Amino acid sequence: MSETALSLSIRQGLDRLGIPNERIQCGRARGLTGTGIIHLARTGTPDIWTPYCWLETKVPGGKPTPEQRRWHAQARAHGVKVFVPTTHQQGIEFVFKCRAEMRAQGG
Repeated sequence: MSETALSLSIRQGLDRLGIPNERIQCGRARGLTGTGIIHLARTGTPDIWTPYCWLETKVPGGKPTPEQRRWHAQARAHGVKVFVPTTHQQGIEFVFKCRAEMRAQGG
């Protein structure tokens, strides 16, 4: 399974469970008219956002890039939960764990 397919699988699973999530696209893209550049999320930003955590999907054996590791470290330094799932189940379970922790803290 590719990282794109894994990300889609996790997002669809979260949708079925009623958990808000967004796919985050990094880099730059051309505008619809072909002119101008649209700046997307900063390089290194994880693939999936939920209200409880961020997920950086990787295929088994895949590793975050240096930019991704820097983003993860900076976010974690501020108490943000970031996880690198390599399976659908890992991604869903981590989101549920983070949601439970947030609820236990009154959030």
